[in-house]
Amino acid sequence: MVDEVLSEAGLVLSQLDALAFTAGPGSFTGIRIGFGVVQGLAFGADLPVIPVSSLETLAHTAIRRLAISAGTYVLPMLDARMDEVYWGLFEYNGTDLNRVSRDSLTPPEEVASLFPERPHTVIGDGWNYADRIPLEPGVFDSTLLPEARDVLTIALREVNAGKTCSVDQAQPVYLRNEITWKKRQRLRQVT
Repeated sequence: MVDEVLSEAGLVLSQLDALAFTAGPGSFTGIRIGFGVVQGLAFGADLPVIPVSSLETLAHTAIRRLAISAGTYVLPMLDARMDEVYWGLFEYNGTDLNRVSRDSLTPPEEVASLFPERPHTVIGDGWNYADRIPLEPGVFDSTLLPEARDVLTIALREVNAGKTCSVDQAQPVYLRNEITWKKRQRLRQVT
C-alpha cells in the first residue's frame, strides 16, 4: 500500500521530509503495528518521524467533518476498554486547535468532573459511556474516527516548526499504568 501511494504521487520514500504516525493513545495492537511499520520505513530511508496524538487527530477530524465553529471546546474520547476512556480537551478558535489538557485515561465519570461546562462537542466511541458522563454537548458523534489527512495537518505544523525526531527517539503513547496492565494479564491467565 505504501508503494502504491508513493507511486501515485510520483515519489520514492527517500524524497519525503518525514513520516508521521498516530502514537496513541488507543488500541495497543494498532499502535504497535503502525509504529512498527513507521520504524521500518524510517530506518530504511533514514527519515525523521513525527509522533501525533490520536486524540488530537480525532479533534481535527471533527473540526473538518462536523463544521465546528470558533470558540468551541472539543472533547475527543476513545473507549479504552476495562471501564475507562482516553480523552483530551481542545479549544478551537476558528483557525487553530489549542490543547487545553494532556491526553488522559480515566473512568468515564471522572471526565465531566474536570470540566463540567466546557465541552460543546464530544466525539469518538468513548461517548458510548454517555449515560455515565453528565455532560450535555451541543454536538456529539460516537462514530467519528481519526482520519489520516488530519495526521498530515498536525505533521505539517510540526515539520514547519522543526519538531521532528529520529525514529529511535519516538515512542508509542501508552497511558494505562503498569499495575492495571499486570492485573489484566493475571485475569487472562486465570481464565
